[in-house]
Amino acid sequence: MNNWDNRLLYRTSPNKTRQSKLESKYRRSDDYSSNGCGDVDHSFDETTEKFLEHNGIERSYIVHLPPSYNHGSDEGHPIILNLHGAGMNSQVRMEYSLMNEHADANDYIAVYPQSTNLGETELFGHPFSYNTWNDLALSASPSPDGPTCSRPLPSALQDLLPEECHDVDGCNNVNCLADDVGFIDALLDELESTYCVDRSRIYVTGYSMGGMMTQRLGCELNHRLAAIAPQHGQLALGYNCEPKYDEPMPIINIWGTNDEIVPGEGILGRFGVYFTPVSHVQYKYGKHNKCDVDEQLPEPIASASDGILEWQCIGYNGCDRGDDEYGVDVMSCSWNGTHAYPVSNGETFGLNVIWDFFQNHSKIPPRSNRLRE
Repeated sequence: MNNWDNRLLYRTSPNKTRQSKLESKYRRSDDYSSNGCGDVDHSFDETTEKFLEHNGIERSYIVHLPPSYNHGSDEGHPIILNLHGAGMNSQVRMEYSLMNEHADANDYIAVYPQSTNLGETELFGHPFSYNTWNDLALSASPSPDGPTCSRPLPSALQDLLPEECHDVDGCNNVNCLADDVGFIDALLDELESTYCVDRSRIYVTGYSMGGMMTQRLGCELNHRLAAIAPQHGQLALGYNCEPKYDEPMPIINIWGTNDEIVPGEGILGRFGVYFTPVSHVQYKYGKHNKCDVDEQLPEPIASASDGILEWQCIGYNGCDRGDDEYGVDVMSCSWNGTHAYPVSNGETFGLNVIWDFFQNHSKIPPRSNRLRE
């Protein structure tokens, strides 16, 4: 365990209902605070790098606690997992997303998981740390629709990719041997047992490949997550997944109208990867969330950042939450950015809207684990 305050900025991590069910699995039956909550005085560093062994690999993550963190809280604290992009790492994500400051101001726990690393190389004339997430799409070409790329992965990366991950078209570009869904699932268990977490308010966001992984988690772990927010990251074409469990999965999807690397409404990215258009993602999540996607077009949704760099949002506002309650559970926001994080003059205008969306969504745990039929 390391106190992050004294560490360098860039570091490559080593590759290494609510009744008896709650009583039997969780500490209390009348609230959603995790087993980590307790009256015992625990001393935690404000920002800490920690390690977790999963599938025989040492994985790492950074935890940032807000000044308001109360280990003896009766309710627990919301938690947001923030996933980095390809070639980046958890510390870079922490620094450039400005989420620590946002967490301090809004009283939630920020967590930055680290992907696996396939080695160091040079790409387009620059040093490149081959950090990737296995989103079960960029590791699975060809898709049912065909190859996921228009040209093969650069040889500098193919040379580092495990032999088992190669495909005939040279499209696969992530570590197919990494069980990143399982890692995040295990990480949530550890976070809930260590810290005082509100299990009804667990969220995930991510940028670029981290956004792609965020979408995959929305499909695989929707029984645990209250809402997700992919940013500038859509799954490869042919892998537009549907949430696995018969539970809602609210989504706010952020994209840039000038993004040529992961185009929001285009298909072919600058580096030859075919991506799913945002509107297709939103339609599938809308169907899952019982929004009226076949009779209603997405409508304008007001947000706190409207007008900043042409920021605007649309969504389905008639999603059936049951008990005659309807709301906006599927929303997308665009701005005039390239493949860049939505920050302007130190203002996290994208994160501000994501947090507003998150605050409107919670999930009673443990929800049913029934698979969709």
